[in-house]
Amino acid sequence: MSYAAFKIWKGVSEYFISVPKESHFYEKGVLTPEEFVTAGDLIVTKCPTWSWASGEPSKRKDYLPADKQFLITKNVPCLRRTKALEDDARDEEDMEGGDWVATHTSKNSNFIPFF
Repeated sequence: MSYAAFKIWKGVSEYFISVPKESHFYEKGVLTPEEFVTAGDLIVTKCPTWSWASGEPSKRKDYLPADKQFLITKNVPCLRRTKALEDDARDEEDMEGGDWVATHTSKNSNFIPFF
């Protein structure tokens, strides 16, 4: 679906689908604006990488506070960096017999476990 078609579909659907006034979270997984702000405040309090953002004024929704339009996360720690991925790619070698690839063949592997 092209972006232009998606934008038209989104505009039409937002016109016909009203903002929920009552909670339907358990039935449909849909939050009211108040529930969204409350949940977002909890996330921001518990997880320092999350914060509220106001976004572009032309795209703000009237049913959300101007300074709490969406949540964004920044500076999330990553255990495996790009350098390690590049080193792993260099360690791959084609094996006999077709489509198989041997990975992590280097004795000096930069593998960092995810746990």
